[in-house]
Amino acid sequence: MGKETVAITNEQLANMSPALWQLLRLLFLSVIYLVSCCFFFIASAVIDFIFDGKVSLTREDIIDISVISTIAGVAGGLGSWVLAKIDERKANISSPSDPD
Repeated sequence: MGKETVAITNEQLANMSPALWQLLRLLFLSVIYLVSCCFFFIASAVIDFIFDGKVSLTREDIIDISVISTIAGVAGGLGSWVLAKIDERKANISSPSDPD
């Protein structure tokens, strides 16, 4: 029942397929979305507690939080996609072409 650690070397990172990188990016964005969603739920509960002295999450609160979280997730995903496309174009432009 010992704990095993897994170390990934730079060579292994360089040899990873683009599909795996895309999957890791999607996982990262999903985690960011979930964290932002939880943050908005907690913030809403704290604000209700401070101003009303009680915590109540109504259907309207859940819809508002879902909309805000969706906007944050789409903005993060779109920003990540745009930056990936910029990096892809830079890599295509800066790669030396074969003179033959």
